[in-house]
This record gives sequence, C-alpha cells and structure tokens, in this order.
Amino acid sequence: MPSNDIIRKDLHNRGKASLMSKEVVCIFLLGLVLLAIGCFAMLLSGLEKVLLFSFVFTKTQYVLMDSILLNIPPYIWGITNATFIFGIVLVVIGVIIMVLAKRVRT
Repeated sequence: MPSNDIIRKDLHNRGKASLMSKEVVCIFLLGLVLLAIGCFAMLLSGLEKVLLFSFVFTKTQYVLMDSILLNIPPYIWGITNATFIFGIVLVVIGVIIMVLAKRVRT
C-alpha cells in the first residue's frame, strides 16, 4: 500500500498538470481571439475601400485606379491600408500563438 507522501506527491503533480493545461488553453484562446480580430480588421479595411469607392463614384461604369487615387486623398487610403496591414499582423501573431500553444500542449 502506498504511503501518504507518495499519494500527496501524485496529487500535487496532477494539480500542476491540470493548471498547465488550463494555462495552455487560455493562451490558445488568446491566439484565437487575435486571429478573429485580425480577420475582422482586414474585412473592415475592404469595407472602407468599397464605401470610399461608392461614395466618390456613384454613376460611373468604368473607372481607372488612377482616377480613384486622384479623387480620394492619400491619407484616407493610408488609413485603409494601415487597417489591412494591422489585420494581417494580428492574424500572423494569432496563428503563431496558437501553434506554439498546441506544441506545448502535446
């Protein structure tokens, strides 16, 4: 029959393992949230560009990209591009965190 010390050590180690897995799950969820926010930011960037295009050109059939860039100030395009790049960065960071958390878990 095992002694009380062995049983205590076993229970103590089990508690550490469950705490470790809870921490890993929280880190994995953080990566998932960053991934979702990044996708939302990229979607928002595309929506901004569509709204700008439809606001400036309401009745035209065919428009060159140069005429779009001439009619919309560059700082506005900079905002949409910054939103898109920020979304890409968040997606990449989220995927890296998820992969690392998955690797630690196994």
